[in-house]
Amino acid sequence: MLSLSKTVQAKEDLYEIWHFIAIEKQNPLNADAFVFQLDAAFQVTVRTPEIGVMKEEYSKNIRQYIFGNYLIFYLIRIDDIQIVRVLHGKRDVPNLFEP
Repeated sequence: MLSLSKTVQAKEDLYEIWHFIAIEKQNPLNADAFVFQLDAAFQVTVRTPEIGVMKEEYSKNIRQYIFGNYLIFYLIRIDDIQIVRVLHGKRDVPNLFEP
């Protein structure tokens, strides 16, 4: 089975999601639980790598897996699945990817 890795940007995305729920929404328990659920969704991409839809308009070979209101962008690499971004679906996704 493939392993899982996250880019620095994906880690920042996860922190921003956690921070929004924990601090701005004042619910740290839900923030922890939601990030745990996102991690479970990442594991789905590890078990079934081709589950995501290709989104090459954002980046070469990138796939998108939808989890609730969030979009998980990842790459299938030789030894792992690399989580590239984790974004809320209402964000301006195309502008968050470098050309």
